Amino acid sequence: MSEIVVTPELVVAGVAALLALVALLVAVPAWRKVRRVDRMVVAADAEGAGVVATMVRHDDLLRELRSDLLVVHDNTQLLRRLARDTISHVGLVRYDAFQDLSGAMSFSLAMLDEQGDGVVITSIAGRNDSRMYAKNITGGRCGPTITSEERVAVERAVANESDAVEIESTHVVRRSKAS
Repeated sequence: MSEIVVTPELVVAGVAALLALVALLVAVPAWRKVRRVDRMVVAADAEGAGVVATMVRHDDLLRELRSDLLVVHDNTQLLRRLARDTISHVGLVRYDAFQDLSGAMSFSLAMLDEQGDGVVITSIAGRNDSRMYAKNITGGRCGPTITSEERVAVERAVANESDAVEIESTHVVRRSKAS
């Protein structure tokens, strides 16, 4: 029998064969997983699309949803800006401006936006005529020429009380504020 001579080339070939065996042992389970995924990709869902096609469709739907959500967000911001400038607070006070009249035909109506800016409109109803006055309101504050009924209407608007109150005469409003 002949002896085997260990040469450097033989050692390198042996190590290479050993590495190839290890690589084969690692590659076989990975290859099986890839085959299983391939079968899943080919397998059809209820609509006849494979997993990859379904995932692509869902990705497209998510992109559309994201785009729609940005549009909704922009529209919401625009509506919020517009709402700040619209009449959102209203206060109404009805009363008898004159002692000899009844029925609370006179009124003061305050209409304000979110910042408390707006107008108070007063209509004084008499037997033979009626008069209307309009006064600016800024920041929920009234000027020095405002009447007690107008002040109550503005306070109601600022407090966002929507119920109308009938006051029999201007004296009742003044007494209720003092007490």
